[in-house]
Amino acid sequence: MDYLICRCEDITPLALQKALYYIQGFYYAFLEEFLIPDECEAWVHGPVYSDVYFKYSSYKCDPIKN
Repeated sequence: MDYLICRCEDITPLALQKALYYIQGFYYAFLEEFLIPDECEAWVHGPVYSDVYFKYSSYKCDPIKN
């Protein structure tokens, strides 16, 4: 997660959630284990890892600053 925030200059909390969802899927497809231990929840705007959401929720729609 920290890697994405450092490498992607304008990643918002919503974009981070979606990226984590795809990363989790590809990781599981290739290695048959989960990278992120938390359950992914289905929210109105897409997949959400609640711990990550609450950590970065103060940014709202703004890019996350590292």
